[in-house]
Amino acid sequence: MGYKEKLKESQGDEKSFPKITTELNLILKENNGRPAFSFWDKDKEENVYSENPISGVLIGKCMVASIYDDALGMKGGTYRSTYYLTNKDEIALFGNGGKIEVKGTIDELNAFANECTGNLSKKQVLFVMTTNGLIGVTTNITLAIGQFNSFDKDIFSEKEIVLTPKIYDPNDDSITPKTKKFLGKFASINPPKYASISVGKDIEGVDGLEDAIDMFIEWKKYISNGGGVHAEEEIPQPSEDIPPEDDLPF
Repeated sequence: MGYKEKLKESQGDEKSFPKITTELNLILKENNGRPAFSFWDKDKEENVYSENPISGVLIGKCMVASIYDDALGMKGGTYRSTYYLTNKDEIALFGNGGKIEVKGTIDELNAFANECTGNLSKKQVLFVMTTNGLIGVTTNITLAIGQFNSFDKDIFSEKEIVLTPKIYDPNDDSITPKTKKFLGKFASINPPKYASISVGKDIEGVDGLEDAIDMFIEWKKYISNGGGVHAEEEIPQPSEDIPPEDDLPF
């Protein structure tokens, strides 16, 4: 944030709530049978795909939830939540047009999901500072947790993280038996797309790195101290709908 934006905030009467602002939000999808990072291009009105790995500094991670419902919109749609850290946090579900449909904890959102077509799906969001700015990558939460548990605790404070689009393979020996058990039998029938995590080069200075770290720390402290959600909070997910086949409870 430049000094002009800070002055507007400091001089204004309205309250300010910490947000996470990214240059791009990516999800994992298939493109011609291959896993790829994807985002919705509003100008072109189409999905844009990339199979190239993403490397940069891991700023932090959180969770996001979604619920697919046939009744949302003319062709069905997906409710998307604000970012959160734990299942005890208050989060909000947005419907079409950015309208908040319901607020509550994950348990309360699960109750809301009982009235919808799909289950509540929780995902991991990884914030990576790249040479092109801060990118949010939404990936399978079970596979992300399993992968992070296989690395030294502080490795990504010294090394860059590398994310590569991948489709789950039950015969992949790099995925632990415990992770495969948590994924369950449906993962073999309808394998999830995910960001495969590996260790990159030593961390070097990147423009905006400290600002991105400060922004995430401020948001994390706010949420950890019981900060609630607000109507003006931005929808963190990409704008295109997630079809039911991607709405599995992994």
